[in-house]
Amino acid sequence: MRTPRGRRPRAGTGPQTRHGAALLTRNHLAFLQGLLDRPGGRCRSQKDLIQAAWPYVARYRGSEPSWWCVQKATRTLPLAWVSRRRRGNRLEFRLLAHGRAIVTGTVPAWVRGMGPWTPVARQAGPPSLPGAIVVGTVENDGLEVVMIPQHEAESLARLHHAMGTATTWGEFKRLAPPEHYEDAVRRWMDSNEEEEPAADQPFDAYDIPGRGDGDWPNWPAQDMLAWVPDEIQARFGRSQASVLNGSWLSLPGESIDEIAAAMKRLGYRCRRDDALIARAHGI
Repeated sequence: MRTPRGRRPRAGTGPQTRHGAALLTRNHLAFLQGLLDRPGGRCRSQKDLIQAAWPYVARYRGSEPSWWCVQKATRTLPLAWVSRRRRGNRLEFRLLAHGRAIVTGTVPAWVRGMGPWTPVARQAGPPSLPGAIVVGTVENDGLEVVMIPQHEAESLARLHHAMGTATTWGEFKRLAPPEHYEDAVRRWMDSNEEEEPAADQPFDAYDIPGRGDGDWPNWPAQDMLAWVPDEIQARFGRSQASVLNGSWLSLPGESIDEIAAAMKRLGYRCRRDDALIARAHGI
């Protein structure tokens, strides 16, 4: 499908076609939709934005891209659609009025590789809603509440299953989520100064740098510091420091119902699933 030529945008509108429609990529559309799903149209960090958009990205591209590709695309989001605000060592993203008008169909839009955009295309929804949060408890010198965006929880559970099951790198590639496989290969190649492991090469997860130290894959309780709302952290939690792996958000297990209720009042869709939380930790 031929994409209309772009023209110099009017101030405050972002890129446009020569007919005046907003011109965006599939990744841009996914970011706008992910932000629309978040309470207040806000994502508290770049990682939170990618997690919110990921199911939409996979849907529009027809397959899951690499995490790094999507991360790079966050830098090209027009400031007329999404604002960025520095908060400590992270960037907060907020959906602006024009970005909201694009994704809701108030203004005409053209998506590269897709054509005209209308909200009708949104109705079916992605397989995992970005606003869905899985809540559960894990043992960490006492029960602690852990919350993980649903897609991320499913992805981590799949990764841990792959690490515990695969006997060759080919099996690991088949079983692991693509973004985690690519991350593992990059780490392995950087450490060994070799090409991508052969499919029949024996696989041991502890050969991946960071695995033995607890630095890889992501630690959900640590990730919560970047996206759980400040009021939830202040009311229920405290930041704890580990000797080797940095700080994490500690939330008391006995407060799980109160925490879930408070998150729901802020607009998150929470469901309790202790089994999925455990699998996302490799338990």
